[in-house]
Amino acid sequence: MIATPMITEPIAGGPPLAEFFSPEPYAVPRLGDPADVSALVLHLASADSAFVTGAEFVTDGGQLLGPALQPST
Repeated sequence: MIATPMITEPIAGGPPLAEFFSPEPYAVPRLGDPADVSALVLHLASADSAFVTGAEFVTDGGQLLGPALQPST
């Protein structure tokens, strides 16, 4: 989830969608920032990525991987 008004502000009088999602168990325990996505876009649009072809980039803070394993006590 990226922290945009669509996620962080109430929709149609209900609570914001961010209230139903906790990033705590994931690799990066925070909501994404629009700058996280734009940094990747700028990199891909720059000469620094001139040799990149057919790559897939996942910018989700580890959400696709699923919750991190918790240490056993």
